[in-house]
Amino acid sequence: MNERIETYQSVLAKYILRKTFFNSKESFVLKKTLLIALTTIFFLNCNRDLDQFNQFQKAEISTLTQNIQEILTSMKYEKYKILIIPHVNFSKSRISEKKVLENFNGKAIESENPPEYGNTKNDRNEYYKRDLTINYDTASKEYIYNIDYFSVLIIFDKIDDKKKNQVTKLIEKVVLNMDKGDTVEIISLE
Repeated sequence: MNERIETYQSVLAKYILRKTFFNSKESFVLKKTLLIALTTIFFLNCNRDLDQFNQFQKAEISTLTQNIQEILTSMKYEKYKILIIPHVNFSKSRISEKKVLENFNGKAIESENPPEYGNTKNDRNEYYKRDLTINYDTASKEYIYNIDYFSVLIIFDKIDDKKKNQVTKLIEKVVLNMDKGDTVEIISLE
């Protein structure tokens, strides 16, 4: 008999608790506050990866700009502007990656570039071939940001072709990561 009374009392207490707690206005405010807190925590977690990516990107751009400025200042150049463009990729996480970057310096016979590659031939008789193969983790539901490479544009008020080629080769060899595919282009406003 005592067990029945205890069971009845616990059922009654649960019923009263449900009615007062879950149906009151305070309960609505509590549920709403809990939902806002959980949503905020979720979005803060999502944005943390993006914030780290943006910080890394800004740090890389700052480092590249500073290194290029030091080289140009030591070579006594004054009137120029440096623009650095990151080429960003948003995709599933990568399992493997293979990059083939070929370049050629020298004089060659003019010919058509193969249509399947993003080949370029510039005014310095250089030829670039870029081939990229990436295997993605298709089972993953997580997407990440990657910086594939940086393009650097340096705009001088006035620079002749010989000095332009010299500065380009120096920046390519000293500052840029050519294995990653970084590129540099120098133009003169005059």
